[in-house]
Amino acid sequence: MEQRLYEAVFGGDLEEVKEILRNPGLDVNWECNADWDYTALQRACSNGFDSIISILLAHPDIDVNQENIYVG
Repeated sequence: MEQRLYEAVFGGDLEEVKEILRNPGLDVNWECNADWDYTALQRACSNGFDSIISILLAHPDIDVNQENIYVG
């Protein structure tokens, strides 16, 4: 499910992101090893997807301080 979220964010699919975020137990801070350990939030920020950023920031489990290969 986490990979699916990441791919939806990467593709800018807001509706798919909303649907996936409804799943209990989803790790919204999952890191995509194939993409420099970016999280979905980091990828949304990198791509400038403001609507997706807002949705992700509203999720109660999001970690805005998560580091990746570039930060840390």
